[in-house]
Amino acid sequence: MDTTDPPARRFETHRVRLRAVALRMLGSRADADDAVQEACCACSAPTRATSTTSAGGSRPSCPACA
Repeated sequence: MDTTDPPARRFETHRVRLRAVALRMLGSRADADDAVQEACCACSAPTRATSTTSAGGSRPSCPACA
């Protein structure tokens, strides 16, 4: 993670709390980690291209989320 990027820095300051909330919502550590990582990619690179998911939604095309 490039912490010189201001949105990435802000995200990192809240990562622990976001993971705790995601864990309560999703019930599994793996799912919580995935959700937080995807949110991190979306936060740190809002202008990156998106890819289409199998469900027809879109998600960030971020190497860290792949």
